[in-house]
Amino acid sequence: MTAGEWHVIIQQVLTACRDMNDKLGLYHRDMHPKNIIFKGKDLYSEIMIIDFGRSNTKKSPKSKYRDFSSFLGLLGKWKLITPSIMQTWETLS
Repeated sequence: MTAGEWHVIIQQVLTACRDMNDKLGLYHRDMHPKNIIFKGKDLYSEIMIIDFGRSNTKKSPKSKYRDFSSFLGLLGKWKLITPSIMQTWETLS
């Protein structure tokens, strides 16, 4: 894939995440390549984000005060965690 093709895909993923957060108050919490699929067979088709089993929501998307206590803690697959997150987690443990 070219850098331009990756740009299109990443832009779609970021836009979808922003819309889920801002419009629905939804946080996926398990984003990785297997949870991103194409609607069509070509690289320029729209993407879909799947598997919301670990997702969570804000109290209210319009609320001034949001409860993020349920978002605390490490979640995901160890092989997909960045070294900086691992160092932070080890420091807190």
